Amino acid sequence: MSWWFLSILLSAGSLSAAGIEVAQTAMVAALPPAGEMVASIDSTGNIRLAREQGEAPEVRAMRMIGGENGIDAAVLPQTTMVTALPLAGGEKWVSPVESAETIRHAKKQGIDPAVLIRTHPDNLAKKDNVDLLEANNTVLKASLDECAAGGHWPSPFGANGEGKLDLVISWFTDKLQSSVKSHSLLKVSSRTKEDDELKIENNAEVKYQLRSFEKHGLLKHVRDVIFLMDSAVLEKYGAPRFFDYAGGEGAGATRNRIRVVTDKDIGVDNTGCEGCGKWSKRLAMHTIPGLSEYFIYTPDDVFMLKPFDVAAFFDAQSEKPVLHGFGTWTEGSCEGGQPVGTGHGPALINKCAYEAVAAHYQESGFRGGVMKGRNAMDAVCLYSNTMMSQWTFHNYGSGLDFFQECHTNGGCDLTVPPNAMFVNIQGDGVSDEYTQNSQLLAAAKNFLHSEFAEPSRFESQAEA
Repeated sequence: MSWWFLSILLSAGSLSAAGIEVAQTAMVAALPPAGEMVASIDSTGNIRLAREQGEAPEVRAMRMIGGENGIDAAVLPQTTMVTALPLAGGEKWVSPVESAETIRHAKKQGIDPAVLIRTHPDNLAKKDNVDLLEANNTVLKASLDECAAGGHWPSPFGANGEGKLDLVISWFTDKLQSSVKSHSLLKVSSRTKEDDELKIENNAEVKYQLRSFEKHGLLKHVRDVIFLMDSAVLEKYGAPRFFDYAGGEGAGATRNRIRVVTDKDIGVDNTGCEGCGKWSKRLAMHTIPGLSEYFIYTPDDVFMLKPFDVAAFFDAQSEKPVLHGFGTWTEGSCEGGQPVGTGHGPALINKCAYEAVAAHYQESGFRGGVMKGRNAMDAVCLYSNTMMSQWTFHNYGSGLDFFQECHTNGGCDLTVPPNAMFVNIQGDGVSDEYTQNSQLLAAAKNFLHSEFAEPSRFESQAEA
């Protein structure tokens, strides 16, 4: 790189503060000792010698152009960073720079791929330059391309349609549930008479939910059931009773597992952030230990009324997974994206894609860590909006019989069950956040008892 080009870069301010960070992690263009210097500071010869000799690029540049010119070591990284061409053994930029291979190598070296793209010589030479937003979008696309092996998204249920994936259920209570208050999960407590007087028998929706999934065949495709809950709720009230948590554990176990994962388990700290658990755990749920590559995320008040069909989540004709919208509700920022009714219906998640979306929106808040002081972010909404261009998307009310909302305070009559595969039941008399109504509660309980009388494979015999 010639001195006049360095001057242009500095005067034009082409390299941002983010570029300096890249420079600090990618100063690989060390130069040969005095007497062996070549004219071009970014030559591949210098790159090769750098690996052998390890001289910092700003030191060699100082000796090339002379410290008396007023270029100090604090500024030089901004000029020498563009010599950090080499992606894991290469001596020139991978072409095209936005390829999945380039992104992969950049991440392995600890370089921000977006900044790498922005500072690529081809992009620096563009008349309008390449801004960070454009570079980030390029990174996101390349990352998603890498998730789809060979350009195709595999079926969540395998080539024969009989594969299994995990089921993640968000769950909350403010009433005592069980003695299972840690991950030891040694035993469950029985239902009390007082439970029958509470809404849906003291948060028993999840029991009937899994019964409905059993009845209509979804559990045939489920490996593990994972209750995602706040650690503070687990420690105070216990895990959902009803279930045999030890049934799938131990050597030689053949049964599916049902387990509890908390915000703390996935690096989310909701301390001092009241109500944050409603949205924060979704920011990192793709990091649940041992989670399947595809998983279904659902709230605990969704029930099945029709036989499950894998076509609900994978379109064999287009060979694309399927996403669904559930209304206009949002739980936090969606960065201007289309609302998808997060927390109202079952969403198919691909871990690799979810991670790519999280990385894309990391600076906006799509990450774990301390939640106190942060604004709510709707992770599922951001993910769904991104994947609309990759997968098949059906919005709520599109004419399909996949999903229907049943709000008791909106006139939904449970004496006439909705005509849909999945239904979300909430409202007066049913949900904790709504007002009590004994008539509506009686109707809901009668519906659940009559429709889902048979236990699921996960229930404890003591609770059957």
